[in-house]
Amino acid sequence: MPDALVGNAGDAKQQARAKKRQKLRLTQWRSDVQAVLRTPAGRRVVWAVLEQCQLFGSAPSAEATTMARFLGRRDVGLWLLLELEAVEPFAIARLKQDARSADAQEAAQADQTAAHEDGDTDDGHSSD
Repeated sequence: MPDALVGNAGDAKQQARAKKRQKLRLTQWRSDVQAVLRTPAGRRVVWAVLEQCQLFGSAPSAEATTMARFLGRRDVGLWLLLELEAVEPFAIARLKQDARSADAQEAAQADQTAAHEDGDTDDGHSSD
């Protein structure tokens, strides 16, 4: 956890300095998030984290410890989602589109590899 920005909440100078530091931190955070979202690798990592947070699924069980773990992960995912959208409003849509495109490309590559291993040529005819 970051250090307190003020030692004496009644000190106007400390409060002014704290506001400046807080503004700098926020500016740096937004810049960092934008840098991550600019790269395909960054977007893949962020999407993987969101998937692990299970934002887009239902709770796995009613058992207390499993539910607590699920809610903890989901809470982190919701925080990340809100942070992303605060910096880049269409970030989630872009992450979803990237994930769909990657899945389609992966499936096409798998089909091509399977066809090659089966001895099929590109034109759909067997090489026998």
